[in-house]
Amino acid sequence: LADVLITNFLAIEARRFRIFSVYRARVRMLEENFYLPLIRRDLTSPSAGWRDLVAKDLDAPKFKNTFTEALMFRLRRNYVWLYGIVLVTWIVKLFIHPTPAAHLSEMFTRMGIGPIPPWVVLTMVMLFHLAVVLPLFTRHGQRAGKDEIKGLERELRSWKV
Repeated sequence: LADVLITNFLAIEARRFRIFSVYRARVRMLEENFYLPLIRRDLTSPSAGWRDLVAKDLDAPKFKNTFTEALMFRLRRNYVWLYGIVLVTWIVKLFIHPTPAAHLSEMFTRMGIGPIPPWVVLTMVMLFHLAVVLPLFTRHGQRAGKDEIKGLERELRSWKV
């Protein structure tokens, strides 16, 4: 149940992160091309045509990253740790409840849920956690490591309307 709730919150936060990145990219574009030249007292902007890009984006906003990239970003930053904590808590619960287990085989038998045998539960738990961790090593998972500090907004292909 905890993993289902965490997955639901992950999807909600990924959607909100996509919306946030639209506004963050605009602000960063203004900082780099308007405020930075003012502070340097050199009024030439680093990016030509940045005003048109910001104006078009204000008129017709466009997401700067995909839902999968946002999902992987939030998973890498926060949620992989939450899934790990839930897994460790489940293992500890199997060990101590109702009495401390004397052997690993006793923990294994406690994994059963009603008529569902322990090996099915263990397989499902392992597959779920592999499905959570393995995508972090894919192309989308690697791209998710880029954030506002590393300059996602400089990739002008994400600004085209």
